[in-house]
Amino acid sequence: MGDVLIQPDVGSGRVRAQRFVAGAFLAVIIATGAAEVIFPPPRVVLLGQEKRDFDEAAKQKDFWDGSLAQSLETDFRLQGRVRRLLAPYWSALMLNLGDTPDDELIVGKDGWLFLRARVELRPARMDRGRELLANLYSLVRRSFASENVEFLCVPIPRKASICAEKLPDGIDGDMAYDRSVVEAFEARGIHTIDLIPHLETLPAHGRYLRHDTHWALPARLETAEQIKRQAPELPRGEFAEGFSHTYGADHFPSGLLAFAGIDLRHPAKEYFQGAPDRELKLVPAGAEEKIDAHEIPSDVLYVGSSFSAGFWMRAILCEALQSAVVDGSEFGQQPLYSLHKRLTSERRTWTPRYVVSEVPIYQAVDVTRLTTPTTRSALGIAMLMNYAERVQEIPDGYFDAPKTRTPAVGSPLVQHMQGTLLSSGDGVLGLGLVFDGESRSRWQFSTSGTAIELAARKGQLERVLPICETTPGIAGFAWLSPLSKESLGTSVKTRIVTTADLAGGWKFRGETRGDRAWEATPRRAIAACDSLALRWDEFVSGSIEVRATGTDRAGIAVERVWSFPDASHARFLIVTLGLFEGGILERIDLTGGGTHVEGTIAGLIGSS
Repeated sequence: MGDVLIQPDVGSGRVRAQRFVAGAFLAVIIATGAAEVIFPPPRVVLLGQEKRDFDEAAKQKDFWDGSLAQSLETDFRLQGRVRRLLAPYWSALMLNLGDTPDDELIVGKDGWLFLRARVELRPARMDRGRELLANLYSLVRRSFASENVEFLCVPIPRKASICAEKLPDGIDGDMAYDRSVVEAFEARGIHTIDLIPHLETLPAHGRYLRHDTHWALPARLETAEQIKRQAPELPRGEFAEGFSHTYGADHFPSGLLAFAGIDLRHPAKEYFQGAPDRELKLVPAGAEEKIDAHEIPSDVLYVGSSFSAGFWMRAILCEALQSAVVDGSEFGQQPLYSLHKRLTSERRTWTPRYVVSEVPIYQAVDVTRLTTPTTRSALGIAMLMNYAERVQEIPDGYFDAPKTRTPAVGSPLVQHMQGTLLSSGDGVLGLGLVFDGESRSRWQFSTSGTAIELAARKGQLERVLPICETTPGIAGFAWLSPLSKESLGTSVKTRIVTTADLAGGWKFRGETRGDRAWEATPRRAIAACDSLALRWDEFVSGSIEVRATGTDRAGIAVERVWSFPDASHARFLIVTLGLFEGGILERIDLTGGGTHVEGTIAGLIGSS
């Protein structure tokens, strides 16, 4: 009995059922595959910063940790029409459970969505990015000041920092970093509208949209109010008819759902609608078009990113000021890109008296020395504002001659070595390049903060470029590399220039303290865009620190420190005194270098 096994039923009915299931399964695959080939679904189109973030995330996928395979599986699942129909409902279930099929998103409390890259900041880029961004905006500000145009900045705090209470437990929004970016702008003398303490008084849904990267209407209204309060110099009450607004249709911005695999036109989106945003229309009707065409005169240009383009920020500001404001925002673009484009198109016909620029703080960890839109646009604006025509050549003997190498494509041909060009890194020091060749040539100009391509036509041509660098520890170098074989036959000469009026500056001497310390008490009132230059009687090397103390425009005691840890055979340094503008520079302490020093406080060439 024990050797008798129970035999499975292999009747014809079981076989027919198996064949039916297999056939049905194959039929579904063939039918859905055919439908997706014959009727391919439209792809989700991302624009502006969201597209750049999505592309950057795709580049960071790695084969070895499985993230690439996961990404390919997700993309494949979302490509087909049938999959596109069903996948969003799966994403809806995942989001409701507090998870997401896309690792670029963080699902917070109450279904709030955050871009991971703007929450988990890269430590290696935080400080360097902040200082470089502030230096680029300082260059723009000083470029405008040389033509008596006032430049104001409006830093926009990150969603993760200002809405930190909606992040999952255990994740810190790092508001301290956002505050440090605001302080970096203020330290450079940029008129900065600080929104953080005012936006913090609003509820989370009044600051940002739950499923989008953009700010909510109450935050935009508060921003316009703070611009009005903190910038009393802006024209107001100049539009006799008066501005007001009406509300249009409700809409539900939800761009982050695309990262979760939900097509914004898919019915699954309805599961996530939160409080609506409201369309706003400026009254009188047609006024915005007339302002941009200069049929209604205006002295104010407002530039924003996707934070304002399409979110009626200009209309709100017009009503707050009761004056016309030109909108220079490009949808989905960064502010300096929009500003450069607007200035380029209207440079000969209209120049504003005031420029108000948003500064999305998340940019600080994205900006690099490579040719990003922000870096390229900042240098372009300086050129447009005649940077090359508003400089003085620094006398011979203040700097070492540049090193030259055997010409080779991609290798430095002319190089000012590290630690020789000491400045605050915001364009107060520049490099003049004189090209002379028999053919058109291409070059790359590099510092610790920028790396941009240049083109030089046949014959002789001079270009003057600002030196923008980043900290901690200004590197103090610049070099030029040929990018094509045709460039190898072109000769290049350099000269070092500054935007500070050293010839007309106020000179002073200090006192020696020990072998490597020097101090001075100029007690000098500091005007807008003033600079401090220090010149040694001989070349010095080693670690150099400049510490300036005094008061700001409000009479509050302030201090600024510039560090040059790797100075090498230097005789000259120059820094901008933005923190002391409107106040008094009381004292300067110099540590390192020689003790025979002459100081100069110089104004900006071209400013009045």
